[in-house]
Amino acid sequence: MTKSIFARIVAGAFAITVLLLLAAWAAGAFVGLSGHGTAALTIGIVLSMALGIGLMVAMFASSRSGHDDNVSDLTGSSDKPDER
Repeated sequence: MTKSIFARIVAGAFAITVLLLLAAWAAGAFVGLSGHGTAALTIGIVLSMALGIGLMVAMFASSRSGHDDNVSDLTGSSDKPDER
């Protein structure tokens, strides 16, 4: 995964997060909250989005690079039928 693709994903994720925060504000999610409550809600949304998007990016990057191809099944079971 090149840096330009990663930067585009991060920029898009940031835009989605900002849009979700604006939608929550427009829907009245911040009404009745103190400044600390608003900050906690905003930080919670941003960190949750960052964690979810970061894990998805890591999963796709790992899948594309081939790191997942060499993992062996330690249980010994196999989904493939026996070849006889």
